[in-house]
Amino acid sequence: MPERSIADILRAAVAAVDEAGVPDDLRPAAFSKAADLLAGVSPSPATATQRQTQAGGQQPATHDGANLAERVARKLGVSEDAIANVCEIDGDEVRLHFSHRHLPSTTKPAMRQIGLVTAALRQGTGLDDYTPQRRLRDACEQYGVLDAANFAAAITSLRGNLSFRGTGQGREVRVTPNGYNAASELVERLAGDPT
Repeated sequence: MPERSIADILRAAVAAVDEAGVPDDLRPAAFSKAADLLAGVSPSPATATQRQTQAGGQQPATHDGANLAERVARKLGVSEDAIANVCEIDGDEVRLHFSHRHLPSTTKPAMRQIGLVTAALRQGTGLDDYTPQRRLRDACEQYGVLDAANFAAAITSLRGNLSFRGTGQGREVRVTPNGYNAASELVERLAGDPT
């Protein structure tokens, strides 16, 4: 069988990603994997093991926090140190740990900032396509800035930075390109010197 040209492989990878309807934020990774498969590059043993585990219906392998930190740093255009100063990524969990001093003193802007950065970090790692709004609420509660009566309105006011689907307890958010830009600036500020 004749070897395929690089151009043929790349065209086929683009077509495969388009046909699969891959979300925009996952397209680069999907394209890379498709091109590797079409070129005949074997997956690493860890990738093959993960696929076998997932195909067997068992729990998927946990994510490597260091690789996820690198991924979200690239997505936001910030350093891995900034990510490490703002959160800890452990398996499927993203826990914020920046200084309260960097948050606004009033609850609505603080909830907005925590909500946006939580969604951007989770989606930037690839852990979520849409983030359940309850995760944003939990993060606000963790930081002691949750105003339950006004939480939904505060998050809704992020329209333009977030898009929404679902209602009530099932509502989910997705970070928009503008939202990633805003989250990038926010992560840089939150990662700053706490003094």
